[in-house]
Amino acid sequence: GDTKVEGVELVVGQCGGLGEGVNKFGRTFNVSSLEYLDGFNVVYVGRGGQILLNFMFNLPKCEFFVFENGSLVPAGVPVAKMMMKRYFLVEKAKDATRIGLLVGTLGTANFGDILERLRKIAKNAGKKVYTFLVGKPNVAKLANFPEIDLFVLVACPETSFLDSKEFLQPIITPYELELACTKEQEWSGQLVTDYRELLQGGRHFKELNETQEFDEECDVSLITGKVRSLGSKTERGVGGELMVVNDKTISL
Repeated sequence: GDTKVEGVELVVGQCGGLGEGVNKFGRTFNVSSLEYLDGFNVVYVGRGGQILLNFMFNLPKCEFFVFENGSLVPAGVPVAKMMMKRYFLVEKAKDATRIGLLVGTLGTANFGDILERLRKIAKNAGKKVYTFLVGKPNVAKLANFPEIDLFVLVACPETSFLDSKEFLQPIITPYELELACTKEQEWSGQLVTDYRELLQGGRHFKELNETQEFDEECDVSLITGKVRSLGSKTERGVGGELMVVNDKTISL
């Protein structure tokens, strides 16, 4: 709820709140939309970590501070630099021809819907799509699949953002795959880490054009400098179901 402080507009995110307002990462804010908080100074109470990063990516226009052990200090995270790195990964996704969908857990809400949507998006872009059930991804597990150019992690918002610098292949979010493979989704300056917002009824849902002709389009890769194509006039991307349990391939 809101707390009245003289000369200050104070909005408090209530943990586990179910009241009116916007619910984001398990916290309810008594505002009309998350964009209302643009330009606010945000004080995060606690040690930070993944939840703090999620808020920083979703509110890139805000300045963040951390209150811990009785001290208030700047969050010290270079959001603009990290955003540039994430957009670089979007370009990597445009170059990729084999996409692996990593399912972190089968218990996440609407995971079936987002998997179906991502398969359709990638195949319409002429890419081959494979699905993996890996639990928690690690370098050793994913190193078993060098043929995959890039992975997309489908997981809850608290674990969807993964630093892949130590992995052999980049790991991106469902939102970043949509940015790479569809015209409908456009870069807005923020990183959507909750895939449910990409589904129907979500803030960032974009209707896919099911009837458009599957034409090949070419542009120049910003990474390799080579001409690349998005889609194919003659053949759509094909895919397979590769399920991995206990580090063993059980079906293909």
